[in-house]
Amino acid sequence: MTLTNLNVQIGAQTVLNIPEATFIIEWSAFLRKRFVLERFTLSGTQLTVKELDDDRWQVGGIILPDKKETSEPSSWNFGLEQVTVKNSEIRLISSFLTSDLKIELAQLSKLNSWMPEGNTRLEFTGQLNDGQLQFQLDVSPFGNDVMAAGQVKLKGLSLAPFAQLCESPF
Repeated sequence: MTLTNLNVQIGAQTVLNIPEATFIIEWSAFLRKRFVLERFTLSGTQLTVKELDDDRWQVGGIILPDKKETSEPSSWNFGLEQVTVKNSEIRLISSFLTSDLKIELAQLSKLNSWMPEGNTRLEFTGQLNDGQLQFQLDVSPFGNDVMAAGQVKLKGLSLAPFAQLCESPF
């Protein structure tokens, strides 16, 4: 499946622009109460993530609801076999920080919620503000103990924009 030319504007500001997204869904996984994306690719995407005055977040124009605690876990699981993002940008706007993440190439593979001890591979090459950022991580986000191992390279990042974080009361 392919989605083309999705554009969300709030006033004069574009908060989401996806020129093209392609994805392949594993339909047979629904029989086992699993939603699995075999492949998902974004290219040339622009996304704004903004903190609102009431401490909620707006992601690409969608206001995230307050988290509600549930007593029962979902009986459904999800999986992302291969996610690739190329030549894209994410802008974070909060009361404490404005930051830009430029993604040259990001890849995530084998993220499956039904395999809590399984490793997921995350690779990234791009820029955080003015600094060059590159990392390769193996993580197990669903395990009893969240684990991460890998390497991170960050070069040339100005810390001045982050100074406000040290002054703010969290």
